[in-house]
Amino acid sequence: MAAFKAILADEQVLFVEGIKLVLEQMENPQVEVVGIAGTSNDLFEQLKEKQADVLLFELNFQGEDPVNLIQKIKLVNREIKLLVLSAYGEIKLVRSCFNSGVDGYILKSNDVNALKAGITSVMQQEIYLGDGLMLSPAMYPDEPSSITLESNPLAKNDRFVMRQNLTNRELEILEMIVKGLNNRQIAKELYISDQTVGVHKKNIMKKLEVNSTPDLIKTVEDNKLI
Repeated sequence: MAAFKAILADEQVLFVEGIKLVLEQMENPQVEVVGIAGTSNDLFEQLKEKQADVLLFELNFQGEDPVNLIQKIKLVNREIKLLVLSAYGEIKLVRSCFNSGVDGYILKSNDVNALKAGITSVMQQEIYLGDGLMLSPAMYPDEPSSITLESNPLAKNDRFVMRQNLTNRELEILEMIVKGLNNRQIAKELYISDQTVGVHKKNIMKKLEVNSTPDLIKTVEDNKLI
């Protein structure tokens, strides 16, 4: 059987180089790495230039929403198999990725056997869900659940986690707050009540752990959330 051709995409260069070495040493399946991308722009260039069977990629690219990223990838190459290899395993995120069309999802904490199984499964037209991941909450209290964004050790001051914890409406309101609009102006723009804007703003501040509008704006700017 000919080797599967793969593109690797992750902002962590050392991690990508390590995965490349692992893949090149595999015998079953055999994998040939034909492209490496460290930014989303690099990724789309590789997708256009290289003929690849599978894309192994992290979701956390600067300025990219995970679902939008997946949709943009599929617009460039609808045939390539998508295998997420991520540090993030929150149920909502994993489910949204599968709903958007990924073929497999593996945590970076999984071992080489999971990587082999993931590549083999997606290339056989199967869906693959790595160890420690679930698509719905545990049915029983004692049943182990997947990693949550809040419990992830990477979560503190992590831009990706911060954005994932905010709803689309909250991000919309946050952008208006940063532009200097007050609650009444935001309410008029979105055709909602001042009180509703106030509730959203309170939730945003709670999620970002700030107590004032100036601190909120500083957090947004420091972490480039908008």
